[in-house]
Amino acid sequence: MLEGLPIDPHTVLGIPPDADSEAIHEAFRRKSKKHHPDVGGDEWAFRIVVRAYELLTQRTPEVVSPPSPYDFDDPDLDHDPHAAPSRDWAAESERVRPGVRDKDFPPARMVLVEVLWFRMEIADIYALLDRTEASSFSGSLHLTWPDPDTQLEQPLDPVELHAVLRELTDAFDHLRSRPNVLNASSRVDLGRFEAWLSYASGRDAWNAFTTLRPSLNSRGLGVRQLTRELTIPREPGESPPR
Repeated sequence: MLEGLPIDPHTVLGIPPDADSEAIHEAFRRKSKKHHPDVGGDEWAFRIVVRAYELLTQRTPEVVSPPSPYDFDDPDLDHDPHAAPSRDWAAESERVRPGVRDKDFPPARMVLVEVLWFRMEIADIYALLDRTEASSFSGSLHLTWPDPDTQLEQPLDPVELHAVLRELTDAFDHLRSRPNVLNASSRVDLGRFEAWLSYASGRDAWNAFTTLRPSLNSRGLGVRQLTRELTIPREPGESPPR
C-alpha cells in the first residue's frame, strides 16, 4: 500500500527544489497524463504523483486547488460520467474504480468489462514511476453481458439475443487468438455471456482492453469498464517480480 511510504515530491514530479507554482502545475499535468489509469497507466504511480503535488502545493499558497488530471486532450477517451474526477486518489482505499464508458449505445447492447490487476505491495516507488519495476504479476479481463447495472425492461427478442451473443463470441474469439493471451474461457448460460482472459501483467490486460473496445464498438456493442485491484502483501525481504 502507499500509506506511510516516504517520497521526495520534487523527484516524483521531476522538477528542481526551487520550482515555482507554474512548473509544479505543468509537471503534475505531464505526469498525470503518463500515469493516469484511464489511459493505461498504473494507479499506484498515479496516486504517488497526486500525493507529491499535494505535498508541494501545501508549501505553495498561491496554488489554490489541484488541476484536474482529466484536463488533457485525448479524443479516444470517454470517461464514465458517474466517476467523479475530483476523487482523492492519494487517500483512496477502494479497490474497484469506474473507468471508461461508451455513450449512445442501447442498454441491451452494453457490456461490462473488468480489468483486473493482481500485484504485490510496492517495493520501490521510484522504480514504479520509471516502470523499471513490474507493477503487477498478472492481469485478466472479465466480460459480462448483459451489464448487471443495466435494467432491461423486458426480455430481448430471440433474434436480437442471438445476434448479440454471436457478436460477443466473435469478438472474444478474435481477442483470444492474440499471442499474449495465457488462458481464456467463455460460456453462455440462459442468455448470459461471460468470458475470462488472463495475461502476464495488468498492463497487458489493459492493452487487451484497448483492443477489445473498438472491436466491440464495431459490432454495435458498448462498454462500461471497471478496474479491480487485488494486492498481495510482500514478505519481508521478498524481491519484486520481474
